[in-house]
Amino acid sequence: FGLDGVPPLLLSTSTEATAHLPADEVHEHSLLIGDRPRLPSNGHVHLWRSWVDDLNGNGIIEVSESVERDLSVPESLTDLQGSYGFTLDASRAPLGGWYAFWYDIADQAGNVLQDAGNISAPMSMVQVNQDGAPSVGNDAGASWSVGSPTWLHPSEPVTLSIPLGDGNGLQDLARVTVD
Repeated sequence: FGLDGVPPLLLSTSTEATAHLPADEVHEHSLLIGDRPRLPSNGHVHLWRSWVDDLNGNGIIEVSESVERDLSVPESLTDLQGSYGFTLDASRAPLGGWYAFWYDIADQAGNVLQDAGNISAPMSMVQVNQDGAPSVGNDAGASWSVGSPTWLHPSEPVTLSIPLGDGNGLQDLARVTVD
């Protein structure tokens, strides 16, 4: 018998805090956890789907509306790290529907995994939608923070505002280059 004062540590996750995934397929979500002397032997995901679980139709995640599922766990709990996960069939989700989830994982000593989300700040919120290219607004939508951009002084701060759009939200934009 030994003491375990080390909580599980979240090393990585397969899903960003906000994401969009295609409809009509199974979504796989996983997280890599490290712990010693043993990995947690079980865990749960709390899941809320707008098209199934929003019983009162208000679009707000409520405790009574979330469902709890068991997570898959690694085969060897004596390794220093292991992958935990779940799948979600989104084939019946309407385009634009969304779901949120957070985890409840603790090791055998009761040390709880931190940064796993909760009902008010889920680990991830996923929109079910087809991927689309971002769009840049037209010249009429662009604006400068100075009256006339014909002459710009290098020591004066100047802002160029260009409207961007994306049907799935701007969270998947990695870089914007102005040339």
